[in-house]
Amino acid sequence: MPTGANRKRAMADRAPRFTIHVPIRYRVKDGKEWSKGQTKNISRSGILFCGDLALDKDTQVELGFVLPVEVSGEAAAEVICRACICRTAPATDSETRPSVAAVILDYRIVRGHAA
Repeated sequence: MPTGANRKRAMADRAPRFTIHVPIRYRVKDGKEWSKGQTKNISRSGILFCGDLALDKDTQVELGFVLPVEVSGEAAAEVICRACICRTAPATDSETRPSVAAVILDYRIVRGHAA
């Protein structure tokens, strides 16, 4: 973990995060079964969500969620991401499902087919 000036620089370089609570579906890359979850916050570079399936660090995943009109400024659209798990946290008293943080590797926006 960075300290002092390095920590300030790392925080300044971090993409702004937006608190967004929408349903998310996710699966291990090339997997067949989707698991369900809920986003906690999103930035252009990463996403934090809680879900039914705990995932290990460095696992590549596929994610899908609908970006609300309030965020995109346009009609709701589904965002499909390829991501890599960078951190996990077990369920707690206040959150009954594990939390998962993922770095977004790439994404595409699908308009008119939001599910």
